[in-house]
Amino acid sequence: MESNEQEEYVQKLEQKLKELRAQRIKVDEANETLRKKLETLTAHLDTLDSKYGKNGTEIIKDGDVEETTKSESADSTTRTESKQPAENNSSESADK
Repeated sequence: MESNEQEEYVQKLEQKLKELRAQRIKVDEANETLRKKLETLTAHLDTLDSKYGKNGTEIIKDGDVEETTKSESADSTTRTESKQPAENNSSESADK
């Protein structure tokens, strides 16, 4: 009787081992897929960094972008200040 119980136990362990190996294969495949996606995203990020720089402004060799960015931000401030009295109630409700 004891040998029968041991055989059953060994068979259960072997079955569990097969299941775990199958799970490991699935996990390895998922890891490989994620690794490839990460490589793709990293390459895309590197491309964007080389085009726009790490601070988000487009890189142009003559430096026009920095001047444009500064003047645009000044224009935005002016526009915002001129609109505030007319939209005072809506901006307060948006803040709340």
